[in-house]
Formats: sequence, C-alpha cells, structure tokens
Amino acid sequence: MSDSGARLRPMEGDQSYEILALGPKGMGDTLLTYARPLVDGLPRDYTLPELRATLGFAAAVWNAVLVRDIRDAIAHLSTNMPPRLSVPPWKGLAAIRRLLRRRERFFISDNHFIVAVNVHLQGAELHVTAIGVCPDPSCCGPQARA
Repeated sequence: MSDSGARLRPMEGDQSYEILALGPKGMGDTLLTYARPLVDGLPRDYTLPELRATLGFAAAVWNAVLVRDIRDAIAHLSTNMPPRLSVPPWKGLAAIRRLLRRRERFFISDNHFIVAVNVHLQGAELHVTAIGVCPDPSCCGPQARA
C-alpha cells in the first residue's frame, strides 16, 4: 500500500544521488529499483523536477496495460518532460520497451497499480514515496485487508 520512505542521498563529489532503502520494502523502493536505468541515465546535475518527471514517467509505464497507454507515454516523453529530458518518439518507444521488458523480467508478480509518486527534499536527502494499490487484497497480506 504505502511505503517506508525510500530516500536518495547525495554521493560525494557530484550532484548524483544513491538510493537508501529504509525499513520494509515498499512501493517507493520498488519504483526506484524499477526506474534505476532511467535514474542512472539522468544528467549528473539533475534537478528535483527532472527526477520527479522521470519517476512519474516510470510509474506511467509500470501501469501501462493498453496500447493506448503506451502511445500516451510516448507523447508524454516528447511534450511534457523537462527540456533536458524530452526525447523524440522513436527514442521514447525504445525506452518504454526496455522498461516493459524490465517489468516483465523482474517485477512480473507485482500487480500493484502506482497511484501516486512524490519526491521531496528533506535536508540534503531526496525522499521518494509511492502509493501502490493492489487489485487483489490477498496479494499484500493481512495489512491490505485491514
């Protein structure tokens, strides 16, 4: 359902961040792990809005179940991303295909739908939270049925 509050902390000598997972694995941790190739591909001096946009895009691809959703994600990459992250449709489609293969390979048993993503700065650390809703409450254990 909600997550433990994954966070990213600045790495020495540059503006990049490393992921720190706190407590039990939650949807924020899952999203960061899933989006790792995209986050690693960001410019070294990426901004908070660029990270938000990247994780929001990754969540949209995670949720994509229809061809229409994929078309919308391609359009989003070329029109709604921060300027440094905007890509042409052919490059966007390649990125989406890589993410979809990654989801199928490593996250096939996770049926959550990501309904919210937040990235905020707290001191020198970026905190990432995501809320995942499961269509089948039995997949999440007793806490989902409470």
